[in-house]
Amino acid sequence: FQLFVDTFDDATVQILMAAAVVSLAIGIYDDPATGYIEGVAILTAVFIVAIVTAINDYEKERQFESLSEENDNVDALVIRDGVSQQISVRDIVVGDLVCIEAGDQIPCDGVLLSCDGLELDESALTGEPIDIDKDLTHDPFVLSGCTTNAGAGTFVATAVGKDSQWGVIKSHLEKEQDQTPLQEKLDDMAAMIGYVGMAAALATFIAMMFIKLVVQPAYLEDVSVFNFALDAFIIGVTIVVVAVPEGLPLAVTISLAYSTKKMLSDQNLIRHLAACETMGNATNICSDKTGTLTENRMTVVKGVFANKRHDDTADPTVPADISSKALDVILQGIATCSTARIVPAEIAHKDDDPDGLIHDTRPVLIGNKTEAALLALAVSPFGNEDDYSARRAAAQFGKSGGSRLFPFSSLRKRMSVIVNEPADSSDAPAPTPTRRRLRSNGNKGVPTTGDGKMRWTLYHKGAAESVLQNCTTFLDSDGSTKKLTAAKRAEIEATIKEFATSA
Repeated sequence: FQLFVDTFDDATVQILMAAAVVSLAIGIYDDPATGYIEGVAILTAVFIVAIVTAINDYEKERQFESLSEENDNVDALVIRDGVSQQISVRDIVVGDLVCIEAGDQIPCDGVLLSCDGLELDESALTGEPIDIDKDLTHDPFVLSGCTTNAGAGTFVATAVGKDSQWGVIKSHLEKEQDQTPLQEKLDDMAAMIGYVGMAAALATFIAMMFIKLVVQPAYLEDVSVFNFALDAFIIGVTIVVVAVPEGLPLAVTISLAYSTKKMLSDQNLIRHLAACETMGNATNICSDKTGTLTENRMTVVKGVFANKRHDDTADPTVPADISSKALDVILQGIATCSTARIVPAEIAHKDDDPDGLIHDTRPVLIGNKTEAALLALAVSPFGNEDDYSARRAAAQFGKSGGSRLFPFSSLRKRMSVIVNEPADSSDAPAPTPTRRRLRSNGNKGVPTTGDGKMRWTLYHKGAAESVLQNCTTFLDSDGSTKKLTAAKRAEIEATIKEFATSA
C-alpha cells in the first residue's frame, strides 16, 4: 500500500489529478448528465498508472530482496554429531560447533572452545582497525560480522540470525538500491523533457487566451472566458503528460531487474544492476580461473615424495613406492599441517535430494583446496587410506600441552605446526627438510618419551623454493636422513622449476 501511495509524489501525476478534479467539477456544473465523464476518465487513468507502478515496484523490490539473500548466503564449516559439514549460514542453529580460519567471516555469535593464534578484525562493530587476539581465558567471545585475519578456532554458536550482534545492527539499517548510470541519465532526460513540455504547455495556454481575449474570432463568441481558460488549461496539462516519458526509467529498471534474475537462474550472481549495463558493452572478460571457470577442486597428479618421483599419483590403484617409515612422516605432515577436511558424499549431499539420491559420489573437499588435495592423496591407496582424523586427534590441538598451529603467512611463505609425538626415540622417524625436532625437559601436561624428555616435531608446508633454502638434509625413500649436497639441491631446484613451468 505504501508503494501505491508513493506513486502520487510525482509532480506530473499531481498536476493531472488537479486537472481531473477541476474538469470533474466544471463538467458536473455545466452538464450534470454527462459532464463528469472526462474528469472520471482522467482519474481512472491516474489510478491505473498508480496501480501498475506500485505492482512493478513491488516486483522489483522482491527481486532485489532475493538477490540480497543470495548475496548474503555463504557456506560455513560446522560439526554436528561429530561429523564436519559445510552448510549455509542460514542453517546454523544454536549449539552448532563452527570452525573458522584466516579469511573467514564470523557467521554468528559464539564462545570459543579451541583456538590457535586467532586474531579477529572487529572494526565492523567497534570501528577500531586493530586486530583483537582471542583466547580461551581472557576473551573467548566471537561476534558475527567480524573477520578472521589470522589463526584458526572452533566455537559453539550462541546467537544466530537476527538475534546475533550483526543481525541486530543490520535490522536497524535500511539499504536502498542505488540507481545505475543509465537510470540517472534517463531521469535527467525525463526532467529536461518535462521542462520543455511545461514551457510548451504554458506557451499554448498563453496563445489560446491571446486568441480569445485579443483576436476574438467569431467562433469563440459563444464560449465564456472561464470555460475557454479551463479548456486551454486541460490542453496544456495534456501536453505535459504526453511529453514526459515517465514510464521510461521504470521500464529500464524492470528490464535490468529481470535480466539480473535471469542471469541468477544461470548461476551468475549480479550484485549490482549496473553490472548488467557494463556486461552489455564488454568485449573481453578477465576472470580468476580457480573456482570461477574451473570446478575449484584440485588433485595431486605428480610429485617427489621422500626422494622418489611419482608421476601417477592421480591413479587410485597405485600405492606409494617408498618405505612405510618415510610414508608415515609424509602422512603425519599432511594430516597435522592442514585445516582442510574431507566429507563423504553420502553425508555432504544427504539433504540435496528429497529422494535420497546422490548425484555426485565424490567426497566433498572442505577448506583450502591445496590442503584438501593433499588429504585426498593421503586417504587414497597411495597413502594406504590413512586416517588423518586420528592423527589430528592424537596431536591434541587446542589443549594444554597439545600441538600448536601457525597459519600460513605471506611473509614466511609457509604454514607450520609443532606436533608432540609421544614415542620412543628409537622408533621415531628421522628428521626431514620440512621436519625439525625440538627437545626439552618434561613439563606438566605435555606427553613425554620414555626417557622423561618431551619430543616435538615441527612440520612446514609452503613455497618449495622458500622451504628448500632452510634445508640441510633430506628424507630418502627408506626413511633415512641424508645430507643435502649442492648437487642434490640443484636437482631439487630443477624439479621445482619443471613443476612450476608445467602448472
